[in-house]
Amino acid sequence: MACPKIAFDVFTNAVLHALYERFNGLAVERYSGLGVCGNGKADLGDWSTAPTVHDWGDANEAIRIIDAEMRRWHLRDDYGLVITPMRCVQLD
Repeated sequence: MACPKIAFDVFTNAVLHALYERFNGLAVERYSGLGVCGNGKADLGDWSTAPTVHDWGDANEAIRIIDAEMRRWHLRDDYGLVITPMRCVQLD
């Protein structure tokens, strides 16, 4: 039996929706940009992008959510999560 193809952006949107629901959208960013071993000249699916949370305290819960989505979609591949502080803004 051949493995079905799953569009990267469709799966990622499902992950983001679950993360937004859990964290009320406040602590989650859509993509972190080019990820580990990503290929910036390739299609978006080969960029190895990942959602971003801004607090280490949210990391374990975010990983549980991602794991649950991967199980729901029957995926056994790598998928990342980035933990980075919110970008500071300086107002002049």
